[in-house]
Amino acid sequence: MFDTKLPLHKSMTQIHTWAGVLLACILFAVFWTGTLTIFDKEIDRWMQPSLRLAAAPAVSLDKIVDQIEQDTTGVTSFSITMPTSRRHALDVSYMSDEERVSALIDPTSGEALPTIDTFGASDFFFTFHHNLLITWAPFALGTWITSLAAVGMLMLIITGIVIHKKLIADFFTLRPERKRRRLLLDLHNLSSVVALPFHILLPLTALIINFGYFLPLAAEAPQVFFKLLRFNGVDNLLSVHQISQKLTIANHSVGVSK
Repeated sequence: MFDTKLPLHKSMTQIHTWAGVLLACILFAVFWTGTLTIFDKEIDRWMQPSLRLAAAPAVSLDKIVDQIEQDTTGVTSFSITMPTSRRHALDVSYMSDEERVSALIDPTSGEALPTIDTFGASDFFFTFHHNLLITWAPFALGTWITSLAAVGMLMLIITGIVIHKKLIADFFTLRPERKRRRLLLDLHNLSSVVALPFHILLPLTALIINFGYFLPLAAEAPQVFFKLLRFNGVDNLLSVHQISQKLTIANHSVGVSK
């Protein structure tokens, strides 16, 4: 398959070709589902009619919390995600008897929406984009596959740059009068050069997001740092860190714990 005696340029061509063939299907599926994830809330409303709610003028969190406490027992903690302009339902999640329970609430009536028998875009496309729906614990196999595909895409980019030394010339080269194979190669080179920064950011950000899977000890470094601060008597910085963890509010999400 590979000839180790070839010069660098031709060996990079072989790696670029075979890596592209082997990773094309995975990368296409990941990019396609990632694109659809941008419109996940709109697709959810199309697939799940119960989510087609009118925007509530005001939401009473006290009413929702009281309703949860009345309908359930043994609740230790819960969180409420507020409605947005794209999703008008309240997303409630709570721990009951060591089991995580999630429900969608109509913010106007305070009643739970009927159970939906489909993943919708939020659960299907997002999960597929992240781990190909392969959730084999404890190895996170699907996440490893998509992350290795991101590494492979970086390798494709590097080998492609080595192969095409004249990137500027390739940018202005398009020969429609030539044979179909030559024309397709020109289109491949042109689109690759135009979107090169975007192509680099895609796998790079994916690897940054999944950084904790590859180097779990490095992901725990901040916690170790603050433990050392407390050991050395620096309690003020530690308290700021704890408060920032407990009082983080993002994307109109409200977390309540008992």
